[in-house]
Amino acid sequence: MIYRERKQVVVFVIALAMVVGFIVLRYLPLHKEMAALEQRRQAEAAAVTQMVTEAGQLPSLMKQVSSLKVKVGDYDARVPVNRDLGAFLQNLANLMNEHNLHEQLINPGTAVEADGLNCVPVSMQCSGKLEQIYAFFGSLEKLERLIRIERVRLVNDENFGGLVKMETTAVIYYRTQAGQV
Repeated sequence: MIYRERKQVVVFVIALAMVVGFIVLRYLPLHKEMAALEQRRQAEAAAVTQMVTEAGQLPSLMKQVSSLKVKVGDYDARVPVNRDLGAFLQNLANLMNEHNLHEQLINPGTAVEADGLNCVPVSMQCSGKLEQIYAFFGSLEKLERLIRIERVRLVNDENFGGLVKMETTAVIYYRTQAGQV
């Protein structure tokens, strides 16, 4: 009987060792792996939810981009990398001639340099009929280069013959290589 009890104890110990071995060697590693997979699944589900939310915002962002493109226009063309002042001044003179403006005086000022974006003030004077001056400003607005009109002064001629003398200050912009977008 003792022999039988020893056999039972040995079988019990072996069975207990197998259970402990199974738990330690198989169950616990698989449980840890399952917990890690569950965390990864939850993180990926949260990422998918965030992507779906952000994808819903995409149409409004595209509208904003389109709106900004319309407002800004072609920045590279409107604010060139180099001054190209001579060509711009020639364009001004050509526009004044196109609109039959007389007593033309175009005088560039000193460039104001900032960090990547620079500007040059340009003083302009001419005389003509108000309609011609108005058309000249309309043509300035249509130029490819960005121009800001800072000051406009219109003075009637002494005889009130319909001629107006225009004095204005415009500012043109240019970028340096460092200011390139």
